[in-house]
Amino acid sequence: EHARTLEAFDGKTPAIVAIDWPESGTTEFLVVCPDERGLFAKIAGTLSANSMNILNASIATTVDAVALDTFYANYRGKSLRGDPKKERVIADLSRVLRGETTVEALMAEPRAGKYVRDRVSRYRPTRVVFDNTVSSRCTVVDIFTYDRIGLLYDITSTLTALGIDIALSKISTKADQVADVFYIVDRDGRKISAPERQEEIRQALLASIGA
Repeated sequence: EHARTLEAFDGKTPAIVAIDWPESGTTEFLVVCPDERGLFAKIAGTLSANSMNILNASIATTVDAVALDTFYANYRGKSLRGDPKKERVIADLSRVLRGETTVEALMAEPRAGKYVRDRVSRYRPTRVVFDNTVSSRCTVVDIFTYDRIGLLYDITSTLTALGIDIALSKISTKADQVADVFYIVDRDGRKISAPERQEEIRQALLASIGA
């Protein structure tokens, strides 16, 4: 399905495919569109504005700057199979990616429903760990925290606001625990090496997560 969607992409119009996996209680959203700064945050924010809980996500970019982003999400613990909400989510993604509306506008709409930052009993502290040895060209940031609706949007929008580009990402959720990995560079395509810059990013992420 990924290969077919990429092959059919016309180079401009965002292609959005939703595949239901009722056995695992998830719906896969596949998005193919021109790559742009902040794209990951736009998709995550649109899903969050629709009260979708993102369980897994990965991003890839072709050599000719076409993004292929995959998000696995559920709604109230179930896939969107047979739910008219699926078409609404697809329509919202299309509108956001075409520039016809914004994530902020969606979140302000009463029908979208504002996601709530759940307060849970935390017995493990949130951690943000930087590593410049794993990749030859990117800084790797590992984030360990508790899952909630809107978490991925808060993280990715914070990175975008700080002038950070996400080159690669792997999101995974197990029970209420999240282990998110981001390969990042600054706007000049360089690693984040300065300790004070890393600390600035760390504190901003912790604040956005609510740690």
